Order: sequence, then C-alpha cells, then structure tokens
Amino acid sequence: MKKVVFIVLAVVLVAAIGGGIFYYKGLKNSSAKAAQGELQTAVAEKGNLVATISTSGNVILSEQQKLSFGAGGTVKEVKVVNGSEVKKGDVLAVLDTVPLERSLSQALDNLEAAEIALQKTKNPYKETDIISSESSVLGARNSVTSAQRSLDDYMKLYTETDLRLAEADVRNAGLNLQSALMDQKLNVRVQGNSVGKSYEQELQASEITMQRARTAYRDLLWRVYKVQELIPDTDYHLHLNPMKMGFIAEDAFDRNVEDAYWAWINADINYQKLVLEKTKNEQTLQNNVDKIRDAIARAEQNLANIKKWPEAREIETRKAQIESAQLALRKAEINLAEIKAGPDPQDVILKENQVEQSKISVETARENLEKAKLPAPFDGVIFNLTGESNQTVSAGTVVMQIVNPSKVRIDITVDEVDVSRVRQGQEAEITFDALQGMVLNGKVSNVAYVATRTSGITNFLTSVELDVARGPQERPARQAVQGAAGSGGAGPSAQGQGAGRAAQGKTGSATPGKTGPSASPNKTGAGQPQTGLPPGTGAGASAEGAPARQRPVLRDGMTALVTINTEKREGVLIVPNRAITSQVRNRIVKVKVGDQVEERMVRTGLTDGSRTEILSGVEEGETVIIPQQQVRTSPAKPGAGTGFGKIGF
Repeated sequence: MKKVVFIVLAVVLVAAIGGGIFYYKGLKNSSAKAAQGELQTAVAEKGNLVATISTSGNVILSEQQKLSFGAGGTVKEVKVVNGSEVKKGDVLAVLDTVPLERSLSQALDNLEAAEIALQKTKNPYKETDIISSESSVLGARNSVTSAQRSLDDYMKLYTETDLRLAEADVRNAGLNLQSALMDQKLNVRVQGNSVGKSYEQELQASEITMQRARTAYRDLLWRVYKVQELIPDTDYHLHLNPMKMGFIAEDAFDRNVEDAYWAWINADINYQKLVLEKTKNEQTLQNNVDKIRDAIARAEQNLANIKKWPEAREIETRKAQIESAQLALRKAEINLAEIKAGPDPQDVILKENQVEQSKISVETARENLEKAKLPAPFDGVIFNLTGESNQTVSAGTVVMQIVNPSKVRIDITVDEVDVSRVRQGQEAEITFDALQGMVLNGKVSNVAYVATRTSGITNFLTSVELDVARGPQERPARQAVQGAAGSGGAGPSAQGQGAGRAAQGKTGSATPGKTGPSASPNKTGAGQPQTGLPPGTGAGASAEGAPARQRPVLRDGMTALVTINTEKREGVLIVPNRAITSQVRNRIVKVKVGDQVEERMVRTGLTDGSRTEILSGVEEGETVIIPQQQVRTSPAKPGAGTGFGKIGF
C-alpha cells in the first residue's frame, strides 16, 4: 500500500515539474513575441456589462376569448367580419328578439296586473265597483268563451267526410265539364223531351227546303205568268203579293202561285229561326261550360282549403286571442276578488310579494333579452367568425372569437442551471424570425416553481410579458466578435472591441457599454431598423430622419428569441475573455508593461460571454495580451464569476 502511494506522489511531482518547465518556456516565448510586436492586445477599460440568458419561444396572444350567446335562438344580424377591430361593449351580433320581447311584454303585463292588484287590495271599494267588476268578469269570461269557441269551430271546420266530398265535387265538376264540352261540340237540337239532329244537320235540311220552295215558286211564276227576270232573287221575300207590285194583273192571279210564294217565305222564316236558335243554343252551351268551370275552381279551392287545414298561423292567432282574453279574465277576477275581500294585511303582503316576484320576472326577461346581444368583452380583433344571419344557435355555441393583440406573452423554458438567475420583473429584449430588425421590450412575469422534465432534461416554464404599446425599439449596431478582442497591438483601435451579442443559445450576450470604431452597421443599411410590418404599419422615418416607432404586428404562434437581462454592472473594469487563461483554479492575465510582459493573477466578476469584469490584478488603461492560441480549461458561463467564487476571492 505504501508503495502505491509513493508511486502516485512521484507521478504528481513529475507532472508539476513538467508543467513548470512548459509554463516557463511559454512565458519566455511570449516575452520574445512581445518584444517583436507580434502580439494581439486590448486595453483594460471601464464600461457596462449585462449578463443575459437567451432562449426561444412562441408568441401567445394571452387575452383571447370564444364568444357565444347567453341564450339560444336565431341569429338576426352579425355586425362584424373577420378582422374587424372592436371596442369593449360593442355589439357584435344579435339574435331574433321577437320571442324574448313577447316574454318581456308578458312579464310587464303580469307586473302591471300585480301592481293593480296591490293597489286594489290597499283601497276599499264601493258597491258600484263590485257590480262593475262582476260585469267585467262576465264580459271577460264571454270573451274567453268566444275565443275558445272560435278556435274549437276552426278545429272542427272540416272532417274526413268533408275531404272526401270535396274530392268528389272536384271529380264530378270535371265530369260535368267534359259532358258540357261534348254537348258544345255536338250542338244537338232538343225539342220537348226528344233529342233531334245537330243544328248543323237541321240547318242543312232547312236550307235545302227553303231553296227548293224558292225554286218551285220561281218555276211556277214563269210557267203561269211568264215572269222570271222581273223580280230579283233578293226581292222575292219582300213581296207578299206580286200582283200588287204591278207585275201581274189581279184578274190573272193564280192561287197556286201564291201558295208557292208563301211556302217559300215560310221555309225562309223557318231557316232564319233555326239560325237564331242555333246561336242561342251555342251561347247557352258556352254559359254552361263557364259555370261548370267556375264550379270546378270553387271545388278545387275548397279542397285546397280543406287539405291545408288547420293552418298554424290561424291556430296561433286564435290561441293568442284566447290568451289575451284569459289574461283579461284573470285581471277581472283578481279585481273582483280583491274588491269583495277588502283590505286584508296578509293579502297586502302577498300582493306586495307578487309585485316583487313580477319585477324579478321582468328583470329576468330583460336579462334574457339583453343576452340576445353579443357584446365585445374587451378591445380586440374578431377572428374565426362562424355565425351568420338566420343561423339557429344554442346557448353557449361559439359563433366567433376575439383576441387582444396588445396583450402578448411569450412562454420559454429555462434550464435548472440558469433558473436561479431569473426573477420576476427582469427586463428582456425580444426579436422575431418573421420581423427582422425589430426589437420589443418585455418583463419576466412568472417563473414556474415546478419543473418539467423531457428526455432527462429539467426546465422551468417562464413567461415574459411584452410591452407592445411602447412599440418596436431601434436595434443598435453591434460590435463584431472576431475570435480575438482586438486586431493586434495596443491603442485606440482595440478599445471597446469584443462587445456585442454572443452566439444565440441558452446563454446570451450583453449590451455593450461603449461602441468602438469597428461597430458593424445594421443589415438593413444606413442603420435603419427593420420592423417586419406591412407597408404603412411599420416604423418609418420622422421629419428629422430618426425612425418613428409604430405598433408592431404580432401574430399568435410567431417564433421569438427572448434575451433576459439577468444582471447588470455599470462602470466596471473590463477585459476580453480571450485575454484570461486558467491555471488550476487561478485566472491569469498577461499585461504588457513597456517591452515586457507580466503575468498576473486576477479576480474576475461578471461576464457576458465575450468580456469579463476584473475585480483586481489589472488597472484601467493597462494593455493586456491576447494569446494567439489559447487552450481554455473550465470555461465560465456568462454571468458567473471566475476565480475563487462567483465574484472572485
């Protein structure tokens, strides 16, 4: 056992001697390089340090609400569209209020009746009041009976038999129309109880008879008197006796000629009568057809009325009349009962309670009517609008959503190593992938006490509230960190270098206390910040050329990088991190003094990842050496002190 211990001690001693020799050679080489002016240097100067923690998260528009009506019904009107900006209390949509207004009207009527009943209870009545009230009750009962009878009569207006009869009437009327049309087409002559030929046939026969009689008369007139051309055809029927017209001598008159003449005249008269009779019969048949068609229309209308009976609107009207009459009857009966009962203290109390209950009913009805309006609960913007006019909705059915774009929160996760440095109220800067160049301010609003563990990693949910109303801030030009704190050599060119933002990750960088001449311009050019906003809504230039702050456009779910300022030191001595080396637990800085290089042990304080606070060991204005090649041991986290403890020893 002693032999093993001896061997271990020997190995440690050899390692220490070798390390000393290596360190001595390194110091010697450094001195040689310093003498040759080939070393990179930086000046220890005072400035401000801010330790940060950076992590990403997503935008949460924290004030959102699903909106629904407090009562069910039919949507009458939607007053907004998606994207509408509204103020708290603005009416966004309304329901059809007819049923609710009817309920309110009924409640008001009941309240009025209750108040009347209370007044009647408190005041005695005369005998004439009793008589008048009894008459009112009787009249109201008659009105109820009449209204009920009207409904009953309407409900009994038709039976199944009436429907069958109406259908039969339609069929019979149709058959009658067919028969009448057939009669009209045939146009048969009816004489007495016998049915003869059609008028067309009768007219043809009568015309033939007339023509034959005329021909016989003319032939006989020629044979007897040798007269043919003396009397035109159109004048034959004008002359009852041709002899009196001077054509034939009276002593030469032949009786057969006269008989033939009258036979022709009678045949012509019969023909004309038949023509007139045919015309009248046609008119009669047409009138009969028209009457039957009117009967068909009436029968069809009657059938239609029976089929659509009972009509819901008629029933509702008659029921409303009954309700109105019953309400009037209740008022009349209450009035009469109160008159007869007289002022009873218990009744007064009861009526007062009824008035109060009626008032409650009125208030309830008014509240229900008010629920038909959908007001905005806060200032915001409408989205996910699903409600539309004439849509039937239930109470609680979501018809739209509202979001307040000015209430923005970002939830991030901070690991257990850094969570002790995060406290409520700490300021933060937020940048966005979608809004390049825009920086918003925020504050830590909550740090979870209970951790979340994922894949063995312990994190704590942390919330950051954004100050959206303040608007976007200008992103200052950041100094580049080029792997060395200076460009070589001491002097003004090295002052302030090494400041800027560190690589983004769990641990971030700091805002520099001073800006050196090597500060890089913003990517947008001319130092102008980008807002990522649509044209006309982003940050523009003021009259003096300075960028004007405008309210940013943030959307739920945007990716954001949150940088929390965990600690800040002002007016402290700062050197670049790369100027500090480690030897075991000691922190070493090489200081150039004239042409020589001194190696000093320093106490360190706060670091931002690229620069570190020096508590002792180096003075302001001294030039420190930045090694060309540096092997770090146990590198410090930004914000953590180095040396013997967090802030040194």
